[in-house]
Parts: sequence; C-alpha cells; structure tokens
Amino acid sequence: MEECAKQKMQIEIQIRNLRSEADVLQCSEKTLGSEFISIQKDKDALKYLHKKQVTELDSFRNKLKRENELLVMHKKELESMKHELNSVVTDVDSPVIEKREHVDPKPVNEKPAILVMAAVENTKDLETFKCDVEKSVSKNKILDVVIENNTTDEFLSRTDNQINTAKLIFILVSDVFVKRCWPDVSKMKNLSCALVDKNPLVVPVKIIGNVRFPMGLQSAHCLAFHRRDGYYKEALGKVLKEIME
Repeated sequence: MEECAKQKMQIEIQIRNLRSEADVLQCSEKTLGSEFISIQKDKDALKYLHKKQVTELDSFRNKLKRENELLVMHKKELESMKHELNSVVTDVDSPVIEKREHVDPKPVNEKPAILVMAAVENTKDLETFKCDVEKSVSKNKILDVVIENNTTDEFLSRTDNQINTAKLIFILVSDVFVKRCWPDVSKMKNLSCALVDKNPLVVPVKIIGNVRFPMGLQSAHCLAFHRRDGYYKEALGKVLKEIME
C-alpha cells in the first residue's frame, strides 16, 4: 500500500509538471501569435510605403520628362528667334534701294520707335506687356495702338504711317484680335510690307496659349507672353537689344 501511495504521488507530481509546461507553451503560443500579427502589420506598412514611393517616383519622372520637353522646346524657340534677329540686323544694315510708298500722305504727328498693337478687350495685357518693354526702352519711345470696335479708315491710315517710321511692331494676338481686328489691320499696306521685308520687324505676342494665328502672322516668330517665364523675358530682351541699339 505504501508503495502504491508513493507511485500515485509521483504521478500527480508529473501531471502538475505537465500542466505547468502546457500553460507555458500556451502562453508562448499567444506571444508568438501577437508577434506574428505585429510582423504582418509591419510588412503591410512596408508594402504600402513602397507602393507610395514607387507612385511618387513615377510622378516625378513624368514631371521631369515634361519639363525636359518644355526646356527643349524653349531652346528651339530661342535659337529660332536668334536666327531671325541676325537676319533682321543684316537687313537693317543693308542699303535701302527703294522707298516704300505711303498709303496716306498725311503728316505723322508721332514717330515712336516701338508700336504695341492690341484689341481694346486686351488692354490689361497690353499694359502688362508695356511694363516688360519699358524695363529696356524708355517710355516715350513706345506707343500703344488700341483697336476699338468702331475702327475708322483715318485711324488705320495714321497707324500705317506710324508703322512706316517705327523700328519694331509688337502685335498682341488673342482670339478677339484675330476675329475682330485682323480683317481691318491686315489691310494696312505698310504692315503687310513689314511682314515680308522684316523692316520694321513685326513680332506677334501670344497672350493666350491656344490662339490660332491668322495667315499673315504664321510665318513670324512670336513671343510667348502667356507663359511669363524666363525664356519669354530673355527672348524679349534680345529683340529689344538687337533692334533698339
């Protein structure tokens, strides 16, 4: 009997030990489960961060590509403008063989060096552009020509005479100017001759990005005033420097 009691006691001790070990294993299992969940969350967070970084990198690459394309386009415009200016300087220095006839022999009261032509609807853009020009040229050498709704033949004749004595003509091109003003403006003989002879130089100024130039202005190199960026300001400065010096 005594021996059986001892064996029973040993078995009970073993059972308690096994239960303790089971409790420890169960606790370890819970801990491992929590750690696994935490690791899974960290993994998901890393995946999200990686996806976000890849998206941002693609966006940056596309933006850089567009900026490079714009830079190449601006460089081409500047090279084209430079070539045009060199041609203009050569034409100005060449001797004049034949004097152009006047449409209207009436005397010209004002003889500005620069004419800035725009529709009355674009007066605000006209004033802003003149401020850019006045950074390089004194104000008294600039005359703005505002095309009103009721343009008269007398106004067109006077403006055409002023074109004949000017060195540089800026034309601010907008949809309104093309549709309403150009049919009358294009009738001025001295302006038509200037577009062909480049003397004086006629420079269209694009004040909105999607405007379609009329036939008479499509061959002239324009200034991208609507961008208001460094390339526009540099091109404007070169035009004024070459013509006014």
